[in-house]
Amino acid sequence: MANVNGANTSGIYTEPEAAFIFKTEKSGKLIALSCNIHGLWMNEEDLKI
Repeated sequence: MANVNGANTSGIYTEPEAAFIFKTEKSGKLIALSCNIHGLWMNEEDLKI
């Protein structure tokens, strides 16, 4: 629901969250991608072992 007052002002709130468990012995980068009607979203985090 769009609102001319800006994001999160319409009474509809979202807090997307994901959780997973995996095992690794190497450092690297974790990259998450998501696609919806508003575009492609990406986030990345460095993994340090």
